[in-house]
Amino acid sequence: MQAYKNSVADLVEPITNPKDTVEPRKFVNILLILIACQYLWWFCNQAARCIRISRHGLLPFHFLFYFQFINLVYVPVVFVLVFKRRKWGWILLFADNLFTLVLLLSQILFAIEGYYYGVYYFYATFIRFLFVFVLWRPMIAEHFGITVSIKKKTLLIVFLIALLFGIFFI
Repeated sequence: MQAYKNSVADLVEPITNPKDTVEPRKFVNILLILIACQYLWWFCNQAARCIRISRHGLLPFHFLFYFQFINLVYVPVVFVLVFKRRKWGWILLFADNLFTLVLLLSQILFAIEGYYYGVYYFYATFIRFLFVFVLWRPMIAEHFGITVSIKKKTLLIVFLIALLFGIFFI
């Protein structure tokens, strides 16, 4: 039992005892747990949604309904790439979270005015910000072999795509 307590304490050390220099592996392990929890949450919600829709005998014809099922494959692929410390794992995870963060921040007025469920909106925004912040840290980027040049290019490309998406689709 003590071994389990020690391994959990070691896992959450970056949160419980923050330092300037922490092993990147520990941050990455926390990110992997968060990715798995988000995926499980998404999967359960989508399964419940599909069950509700099928009970009513309705098939949605909006492409965005089917587009979201890309996550069935996308999230596990990103998880494996991050787990194996591949550059593309960092790039995809950072890009996904930055893209979502920009879109969430573009809708902050709707959240403040009460059009969204505020707690969920601010939770989702905080989690995305946390991912972007942790992944941007030099020690985490270096852990994946990401250079400053790659970081800047990824930031610029994703930010521009998110802005264009926001302008045309929101």
